[in-house]
Amino acid sequence: MPQVRRRKCRHCGQLYQPNFRNPKYQKYCAEPACRRASKAASQAQWRASPEGRDYFRGPENARRVKAWQKAHPGYWKKRRKKPRALQDRCAMQVLAEPEDKLALE
Repeated sequence: MPQVRRRKCRHCGQLYQPNFRNPKYQKYCAEPACRRASKAASQAQWRASPEGRDYFRGPENARRVKAWQKAHPGYWKKRRKKPRALQDRCAMQVLAEPEDKLALE
């Protein structure tokens, strides 16, 4: 397997080793801040494209969203159950104070 050259991250500017499975397309390193920058750039590029420009706009999308909301009433209002304890609670036991033994036996 050929050695992949190190590359400079577009966000932080540090050198990194691209993933060997996809070295041609990886432009950002694996740091969390760089991954967020990569996602933001990717989303901005998609929103600027002709397909993404009006993806969430228009009457057909409004109908689609309203139909989904009608099919799933109260989706955001569902309350999660409180997690149950793995063990039963035990009643606290009071320790008896030791008796003072003054005399040696």
